[in-house]
Amino acid sequence: MKFSKLNRSTHNWLSIIIVMPALLIFVTGILLVFKKDIDWIQPPSRKGHSIATPVLPMAEPLKQATSTPQAQNFDWHQFERIEFKPSKGIIKFVTPALWEIQIDPTTGKILSVEKRRSDLIESLHDGSFFGDFVKYFLSFPTAIILILLSFTGLYMFFLPIMKKKIRKRKAPVRQ
Repeated sequence: MKFSKLNRSTHNWLSIIIVMPALLIFVTGILLVFKKDIDWIQPPSRKGHSIATPVLPMAEPLKQATSTPQAQNFDWHQFERIEFKPSKGIIKFVTPALWEIQIDPTTGKILSVEKRRSDLIESLHDGSFFGDFVKYFLSFPTAIILILLSFTGLYMFFLPIMKKKIRKRKAPVRQ
């Protein structure tokens, strides 16, 4: 079998194998590009009363966050993530159900309670949503196959151009 035919066949079959995982990675990647621009993906960070040093004891923002229905009776260790944003004057509490509660650490006021979808999109994007098996045995091979597809596609693109140049060089000169 000629290398060109083997290359084309390999390219076609690899494309079929990775189309679904690649599409998932591409679509979630596009969404992640716009996560700060589209409020549906990630709630905007509100501005606190002041960016000064918080005057409330640390238990107060927790008390405020757990007063919401989305985090009722939570303790510190039950939150998925707690983000301190001193430059914005807020503390973000993120629940395992991906609710984001923004608290002003100076006044203790709840600034926002909204769904945070960016973490789910990120876990779909890197494959961790499905577990380590998919992450290592589907996402990683998809990346390797995409690299191979790039090389086989470049070969198929440049092969006719190179053949044409070779034919022109070998063609007898007309007088």
